[in-house]
Amino acid sequence: MSEAVPSLDDAVAALTADRNAFAWTRRAQFVRDAALLLSPGQTAPSSASALLRLLAGDTKWEVRKEVADALHVLPDSDFAPLAAQLTADENAFVKGSAERAVERRRRGQNTEAKRRRGLDKVEDDLARLEKSQGIKIARLARDVAQRMYEGLVGASVHEMRSVATAMKSNIEQLVRSGGTDAALTQRLAGRMTTHVGYLERLLDDMRLYTQAPSRERRTERIADLVNEAVNMVREEFAARGCDASSVQFSAEVPLDLTVGVSRVQIVLAFRNLVKNAFEAHAIDANRFRAGEIRLVARALRGEWIEVEIADDGMGFSALELEEVRRFVPGRTSKQLSGTGFGLPIARRNIAAHGGSINIDSVENEGTRVTVLLPIEGREETLW
Repeated sequence: MSEAVPSLDDAVAALTADRNAFAWTRRAQFVRDAALLLSPGQTAPSSASALLRLLAGDTKWEVRKEVADALHVLPDSDFAPLAAQLTADENAFVKGSAERAVERRRRGQNTEAKRRRGLDKVEDDLARLEKSQGIKIARLARDVAQRMYEGLVGASVHEMRSVATAMKSNIEQLVRSGGTDAALTQRLAGRMTTHVGYLERLLDDMRLYTQAPSRERRTERIADLVNEAVNMVREEFAARGCDASSVQFSAEVPLDLTVGVSRVQIVLAFRNLVKNAFEAHAIDANRFRAGEIRLVARALRGEWIEVEIADDGMGFSALELEEVRRFVPGRTSKQLSGTGFGLPIARRNIAAHGGSINIDSVENEGTRVTVLLPIEGREETLW
């Protein structure tokens, strides 16, 4: 019998009538040909998937293994049933190949999900906005997003360039000295360590700001969230050699006060707000003048949690406060070691829970930050 078959359509027809119409080696080759057609970027005929469905039950394990190897390229409608069938195959080689293909598919889906949460998702959202609200609104939204992006990148590049310039200057001084002056070498090394530490904090904050918010919500005690946030601030100051003992911190948080949140995100938001309150008393990068910070949490109307953080630090002028209330990332305020991402990260995380942040301040008197969070966990959505 001649095995010359011009197309997969003919192969499917022949194999449907007789599973042994072709030698098993030819059947295995058909599977490989179909897999190539099903690969991303190819236009596959329906017979490609039909052939894999047909040969997934082939009598030869070598053919079934070829199908198992091709599982990851199958469309969703065919993947699940064939994956279930082949991961339960009696042949260990077939089963192993199927399990690896399933894992490969899972990794690919995770990678795609991450990609879709990035710039591609922005484009999708803009397309949906244009469809529902019209092209003018969509163009306005695109322009606003572009300006925000340019501002974020521009501010971050400016900060990193400033650090790089300072480090370059220190290195040049060190080279000129030839390393013979121990005191100078130690001083310059200390400066460079400080610059590197700042750069690390900046990059960490940029990463946190661009991470997709978690959708997980669990009931947490406000007191636990606040305690964890304050401990994080104290540990960070200690690691940097900062003595913040001159600033007295007090908290009034009922132990039965709970809220539905993503713990990590809200702890991070509180950490940034408490850290800002401490740094409002900064004399320089490592010293603080005497002062007080008072945190009070309460329930409002049984629907909201209000957390107020008040300090008697340097405060903001009217113009500075207007700028701070914009929550634009990368714009540093009076904090001497801040990256400009603390407040934007806090606001972003709280807004993702359906909450809000309000800031009031008087220069040379202090600042009060008021956070509102819904008691029942919510997720802010646009659509």
